[in-house]
Amino acid sequence: MDQTLYLFINIKFFDAISKKWFGKTLKIIERLYYDFWIANWPSEFIPTPGQDKDWLINDLFAYANKDKALCEGYITTFYNLWVDYLLEHIWGKTNLPNGSIYMPGIGTSQVTCPKEKKYKDFINKFIYCMEKKNSITQTRFFWGVFSPAMRNDFVKKKLALIKTNYL
Repeated sequence: MDQTLYLFINIKFFDAISKKWFGKTLKIIERLYYDFWIANWPSEFIPTPGQDKDWLINDLFAYANKDKALCEGYITTFYNLWVDYLLEHIWGKTNLPNGSIYMPGIGTSQVTCPKEKKYKDFINKFIYCMEKKNSITQTRFFWGVFSPAMRNDFVKKKLALIKTNYL
């Protein structure tokens, strides 16, 4: 591959996941949820502190699972969302054989979860442990795994929902 093209792709990928996009959209969605769930509620219905963060992580799980009820299990795209992150950051440090599988699309959200049950089991265990963390930590995990396009889509959908139904 041409070195210039390779460098351009890496710089473009880095820009897509850089803090300015991550931080900007995260601040927007956190403010949107705070304003809706905490700041604008009538004083006679004082919300529980942190309720906005709890609703946000609930909605992030729903968005990642394409609004399918979580009690029915995760769908394939939910697993695909996590496999890229786990391959790079976690599976390389465990006994799961990531080197024996060719995974085209790493870093492009086009990676698909291997069919072997152990991979889905590992993701399920990871999610189970992540759910034991507070809502803020869970939100940052999801926000980091989402592509910039997914983050923007989530923000736009929530803004449209609030404008349509509550304003």
